[in-house]
Amino acid sequence: MNRTTAARWVGLASALVAACGRTVGGTASPDDAAVRDAEAVKVDAGGAKDGTTPLHDASVDAPGYSGCMSETGQLDPSLQTCQADPDCVAQQEQTDCCGTTLEVGVNAASVSSFAACEAAWVAHFPGCGCLASSTTTETGATLPPGTSPGVHCVLSGPGKGVCQTFVPVPIQDASLVFTCPDGGPADAACVCDYTGSPPSGACSIEGGIQCGHGCEPQCFCTGGEWSCVTPPCK
Repeated sequence: MNRTTAARWVGLASALVAACGRTVGGTASPDDAAVRDAEAVKVDAGGAKDGTTPLHDASVDAPGYSGCMSETGQLDPSLQTCQADPDCVAQQEQTDCCGTTLEVGVNAASVSSFAACEAAWVAHFPGCGCLASSTTTETGATLPPGTSPGVHCVLSGPGKGVCQTFVPVPIQDASLVFTCPDGGPADAACVCDYTGSPPSGACSIEGGIQCGHGCEPQCFCTGGEWSCVTPPCK
């Protein structure tokens, strides 16, 4: 074999070796496959082919109630704002998987927004198969069965300008005088006094109301009857 022939064989061999590193007849080379595998792993991990990581859209994972209610069921204040009592209505909020409810004060113009929020909130509870506890109001008082909650707009204090539910007190005796915080309606947070003789006979005031002050007889509505005790005075 002369030098010219040998050179031709060397050139041919080099060409064949180079070809083995490329795609031949539509078949990917091992190097091409490795690149594609690396890109696929990067994309599956949340990255992009250019090495960047796209921002995660947290709103996709957010529950439907997140825009109007906290994880603990606290309503967004925007649903409860008010300037006067007529602005407020009472609505029921479920508080656990047993179906226990809390009466909440909601701005009348926000009732439809509350309803959509509450539907999403109720849907997030699992089915527990347990009995619901007593319904309560935002003052913490238990609402007696068959009783409708009261609702008013708090006009002073830390919760000023917010609707709030309460257990209403039926006032049967015109001699009873209630002094209530925030100028609100009669409930268990009020101070009760009376004019004239101490109250007696039947009563239906809920919430452990006590009437009387100073050396006057202190009267309690318990068991459907007024019971009075005269305090010792100096």
